[in-house]
Amino acid sequence: MKFIALGLAAALLAALSPAMASAADKPQPDDPKTHVQGMKEAPPLAQQAGLECTVTDAKFIGQAKPKDASGKENPTKFYELVCQEGLGYILWVPTTGAPYGFNCLALLREKPKAGEPDKGQLYCRLPANADPVKGVQPLATKAGLACTVDQARWMGASTEQKFDQFEVDCSEGHDYVLEIPQPGSTHKLNVADCMNADAGVCQYFPKEKFIAVLGQLAAPANRPCQITDARWIGKIASTGVSYYELACADEKAGYVLQLDAKNGYLGSLDCARASTIGNGCTLTSAAAAQTAQLATYAKLTKELGYPCQLQSYRSLGQEEKSGRELVELACSDHPDGVFALFPVDKGQTGEYFNCIRAEGRSLKCALTSDAAAYSRISAEISSKGKTCQVSNARSVGSTAAGDEYVEVACSGAPGLMVDYTPGPEAVKSVLTCAEAKPIGGGCTLK
Repeated sequence: MKFIALGLAAALLAALSPAMASAADKPQPDDPKTHVQGMKEAPPLAQQAGLECTVTDAKFIGQAKPKDASGKENPTKFYELVCQEGLGYILWVPTTGAPYGFNCLALLREKPKAGEPDKGQLYCRLPANADPVKGVQPLATKAGLACTVDQARWMGASTEQKFDQFEVDCSEGHDYVLEIPQPGSTHKLNVADCMNADAGVCQYFPKEKFIAVLGQLAAPANRPCQITDARWIGKIASTGVSYYELACADEKAGYVLQLDAKNGYLGSLDCARASTIGNGCTLTSAAAAQTAQLATYAKLTKELGYPCQLQSYRSLGQEEKSGRELVELACSDHPDGVFALFPVDKGQTGEYFNCIRAEGRSLKCALTSDAAAYSRISAEISSKGKTCQVSNARSVGSTAAGDEYVEVACSGAPGLMVDYTPGPEAVKSVLTCAEAKPIGGGCTLK
């Protein structure tokens, strides 16, 4: 996840701070009269500025003459506001133009560091605004986060879309970026998880913390992996499901972790079986992972009942319709290959289908050629008492019941239509082209 370039109206602060400093070389003592004036004048001005602030205390800070964009002095009054909603503001009220406010967290950078002189810089000074981190807590709660804020920082503001960004670090271990609409903005309150952020965006969420949190979330996978590195791969927008790559100390046991929209564990997949998720694993050696996984796929292939000395494979991830893992297989003991659907959950059954049938499912074999399947199809036809040396073949399609049809051209003989049963590859019947006229437009191969 990337964030847009942000920035406070720096020119305003640059103009303001010297003006305020020239008015007072040091902060003025708190005067009750300034609170009386503030409570009298500031609430309607805060409402005029569109601030979400029920004023519980206000102080008139003073006035200065910062210059506007044209270089003309614009006499301006300043108030500090304490808000019932949490985060306080400095209210800026120019003689020409509408009032507007800067939140106390944004202005925290103006506060002198320990040992530095206070020359009257503009930042929130009232005791109720002394800890702006606490002021962010209501914003986090409003955003729906189960988060006890222990650190917070203002990241900047979008002047075009009119929203502020805050990074909040939660004592529960997570870190978020809040996008808070400004007055008059159509931007909605938004939360971004730093688990899905580019490196360096979230200052409170360094790589070591990211790895530690992922280690906890990955515990249900029960994998023997000492996590040495990790990265966010991406998210499915429609479901909120996120994918993360985890690298292991042995450099070959890396895997992809799948979490739901609330960071709940959904599953895990070996790197060798995750090539279609994003750009696959990049932290784990693909060659090492594939070598380690070859034995696993060979075992799964044997359990599927497909005769094969597995030579190579190509994982396409989970099939959307059934949720099973879709893998292309190539074997050293025969030239033809297949696609296999391997179960990933209890109750699922596996199946395999040749490269011609695969075309009816919008799939294309890459490890073997279509023609390599012709000899096996010829043998399947022979098992049904008919003879055909297949010279060409095409997928016709499938019925609602799941039967799949393949038309074949036969060398020196009329073509045929092969009916495959649903599930594991088995021929149900073989039809002549005359019998197959009602099926998908009949035979078309010459």
